[in-house]
Amino acid sequence: MLKRLIAVVLLSFFVSVSYASENDNKSDESFNEDYFVGLKAFDDGFYDVSRESFKDYLANDDKSPRAGFAFYLLYQIYMAENDFKNAQDTLNRLENFSDKRFDTKKMQADKMYISTKISCTEAETLLLSATNDIWFKVYLESECTVSEPVINHALNGGFSDDVLYALIDSSKDDKNLMTSIYAGLPDNKKTSKVLNYFGKYFASGNMFTEFWDLYNNYKDKDMVAIALDYTWNEKNYPKYINIFNSDVKKDYDLPNTVYCRMIEASNKSGNIFDCNIIDGCLGKSNPDFIKSKLACYMKNEDKNGINNFMKDVPSENAEKLCEYAKYMVSKNIYTPDFLDKFSGCSDKDVMYETLYNSGDSLGLIKLIGNSSAQIDYAYLSVAYAMAGKETAALDILQKITEPQFIEMVQIRTGLKK
Repeated sequence: MLKRLIAVVLLSFFVSVSYASENDNKSDESFNEDYFVGLKAFDDGFYDVSRESFKDYLANDDKSPRAGFAFYLLYQIYMAENDFKNAQDTLNRLENFSDKRFDTKKMQADKMYISTKISCTEAETLLLSATNDIWFKVYLESECTVSEPVINHALNGGFSDDVLYALIDSSKDDKNLMTSIYAGLPDNKKTSKVLNYFGKYFASGNMFTEFWDLYNNYKDKDMVAIALDYTWNEKNYPKYINIFNSDVKKDYDLPNTVYCRMIEASNKSGNIFDCNIIDGCLGKSNPDFIKSKLACYMKNEDKNGINNFMKDVPSENAEKLCEYAKYMVSKNIYTPDFLDKFSGCSDKDVMYETLYNSGDSLGLIKLIGNSSAQIDYAYLSVAYAMAGKETAALDILQKITEPQFIEMVQIRTGLKK
């Protein structure tokens, strides 16, 4: 009572300026002390005084625009006091009023909030009665449960994607709810963002029955990485190879491990793999890259692959691959085009002999390059003779001084020094 008396005293300083934005007529005849005491007390935080003043005022006027604003402030007082039943009744009365000062979004949110505080059954009924994003978000933030009807309403009621994301976020601790949400997703809600989230969720929850069901219909780099990781840990190497070959794309930014595992899975399964996978495993800057990739081509006996790869290998690096060169020549998985890069190898005699026996004069000439040892001259002379260049063969023969190499050339070519 004392607060109300204080508010009345203060009213004389307030009447001339209070709520000048109101459109209703403030003639002496319409002036009502209870209304303005309620306004002033509300502003000053005397909610008990304001509440009683508005109730007294509304007992005499519940239809005018001024009454509408009184109801609006009264409902806020009840909300502040957690008096949800009276707040609900007052908020319902506001449906008959319109005022630019009303915060309609807050009113919508409070309508659902009040319902969740009074009865979750009532709140669910209200929720299911309309497609209202605000109601749905408030409901999900409450302690009311998410039932199958609520899920179906969210998925089929024309809500925004934000509602779906909120539903998913609020349900993530319940695997059964998440399974139901995923199973009920309409096609227009199966966006990449949503499917990616569910794929990660299923995998993190060890729900791989659900994960593989999703994976059969949707793939991105995250899904492929998860599928490969799971399959690898299961030691299912044939499946790993199948997934890699069918689903890994060039534009996927996958870790090096994925590619290295593909190589190992192929080796364990006895399968040939695409040597370009080594690029993803090691990277071209790796010191073992050249040897590893060349070894792959050699294992696959891919002559074209070897030739194309060796064209880009610098000579200084090629000379570290002399043992590889011997193998390629012995297996006839080379082309003469790149043999000059091995001309610096110190023990070329085995390759010389193999090339001679196979009749590859061009290969011999390329491999010898600019080498000028007696053995090099001997095989170069033989190579020119094999190629039908007798004059060139004789010229080279003149440079040979060691009897054993002179004899070799004469026996193999019939030329005489």
